[in-house]
Amino acid sequence: MNICLFSRIIKEHGLHGGMEVYGDIICQGLLDKGHKITIITARNSYRNQENSVKNKKIFYLFGVNPYKYTKKWWDKSAKKFVEIAKKENFDLIWSQSAGALSWIRFLRTKYNIPCVATIHGTPFGEIKTKFKNISSPLSFFRLSLSFLKNIYYKLTWEKYYRFLSAAIVVSENIIKPFHKFYSLDKDKIYYIPNGVDMNLYSPIINSEDSKQLRKKHLIYAEERVLLAAGRLEREKGIQSIIKALPRIIASVPKIKLLIIGTGSYEQELKTLAKKMGILNHVIFCGFINRENLPFYYNISDVFLMPTQRHEGFPFVIAEAMACGRTIVASRIGGIPSAIDDGLNGILIPPGNINILAEKIILLLRNKELSIKLANNARKKALRLFNQEKMITKTIGIFENCLK
Repeated sequence: MNICLFSRIIKEHGLHGGMEVYGDIICQGLLDKGHKITIITARNSYRNQENSVKNKKIFYLFGVNPYKYTKKWWDKSAKKFVEIAKKENFDLIWSQSAGALSWIRFLRTKYNIPCVATIHGTPFGEIKTKFKNISSPLSFFRLSLSFLKNIYYKLTWEKYYRFLSAAIVVSENIIKPFHKFYSLDKDKIYYIPNGVDMNLYSPIINSEDSKQLRKKHLIYAEERVLLAAGRLEREKGIQSIIKALPRIIASVPKIKLLIIGTGSYEQELKTLAKKMGILNHVIFCGFINRENLPFYYNISDVFLMPTQRHEGFPFVIAEAMACGRTIVASRIGGIPSAIDDGLNGILIPPGNINILAEKIILLLRNKELSIKLANNARKKALRLFNQEKMITKTIGIFENCLK
């Protein structure tokens, strides 16, 4: 297959969110199986406007911001496709979220090529997230603008989702709202959960690397480790862990909290930890390469994701499960479709600090329960969240659309 991907953000932008990781995994899977991929994406300050390797070309759109859908994105992405299509005979259009809506709106009848979109969430989930994270008049104003913008996009752009040949959703909770709001036939909506490399993300027993990692961060042998990973933004809820930590320390004094990631909320989190007098229990690890993440998962006793964001299906949940970790996460968005409460993890109400502390203390004290949840998490990950299965099923849908 010769595929053209529209994606406003890709891994080459230096970002490592769910959309970027997903796109990179599927692209590599396509390349490994001999398919060709051409990517149209937003500008990249660190790259030329065109970048090519074997069977993979990337076209960066000058003047287009990678973070937002704008008129420049819609116009320039469609124009770039027309330019490329003069030389390339594409079999399929692949859209990361709304990336290819301009192609569907203006070019689908001219080129008559199937279009498949991968949907990572819905705008309504974004609005719910912002509503729950209102902290000032300015944030309320931004929410109002976001609400109006989403109404505009639904009326002018997102109605074209109904012309998709297929939609792949990464979380079961997306299926119903996507069908309801965009009128795409249910038999064209496919659920394929995010998958991870089971060889890379696996339990590591008595690893020398893990010992060195504990030594690097001055974590003593008798200390228990809590781990959180993700973008450091208010909506990710890391502040809930810091607020819960004094109560946890009172019950389990020898403990360290490792926080992986960077973001605009990092300084506020450090200030909060200092204010609460627990800064010596908290380690900010910064950005960690994906190849090294398994070692961090494996030195942790409990992995935490107290997000207040309506996530699709966060990769970190699949990664932690694959590593056989005990998990405490928010009951929000697509997370409950991955974690069965009390069977392979524990779900808590988003933002509830008391319950978060209570569940962490329970798991740190109850070794038998913790081991049971961790083992079940690994089993479910092997069964459902395998990267090879995700790639194979996705390519299968692409090929079915060609038929």
